[in-house]
Amino acid sequence: MIKANDTYNFHRHFPKPSAGRGKEYPILLERVPNDHYSLLDFGCGKGGTIEYVTLNLPKVYVAGYDPFVAEYNKPEHLDRLWDYTFSGDTLEHIEEEHIPHVLETLNSITRNSSIHVIDLDPADKTFPDGRNAHLALLSPEVWLDHFERAGLMVKDYRVETWNTSRHLTLEAYATGTYDTDG
Repeated sequence: MIKANDTYNFHRHFPKPSAGRGKEYPILLERVPNDHYSLLDFGCGKGGTIEYVTLNLPKVYVAGYDPFVAEYNKPEHLDRLWDYTFSGDTLEHIEEEHIPHVLETLNSITRNSSIHVIDLDPADKTFPDGRNAHLALLSPEVWLDHFERAGLMVKDYRVETWNTSRHLTLEAYATGTYDTDG
């Protein structure tokens, strides 16, 4: 199970209403077929991306996991297989030493592919200890290496700039255990 380190709880330290609300990620509409599939939004915050997917892909069963939001602190979501997994502006908030475990977990619960959007630049916010809110400021090459070491085979990736911040967007095939149960 992935344990929450409350020291770097983004939601606790930056509680403004829009923090962790989620975004609209068109890549999900491009890569997840609107059919009877399941999608886990890992690090879903307050569920905004879940609402976006539900509205635009009504046949997809979408759920969220976030250890810092009571409504979505559902560790059982990490104990089942999902057709697709996703994280949007989440992985950079995890200390680098924990990234291998997180990615291995995502690999083990993903049937098809895992889609991620990762901010590559420092956040505007810092934690009380002075550390930047983006705890893992890594190059695209280091991120790709982390994914491949965790058994996620990167299919496609690109670096884009949105609102002056660079993001790595990628899709990786899971190489975990596959079965036909849901």
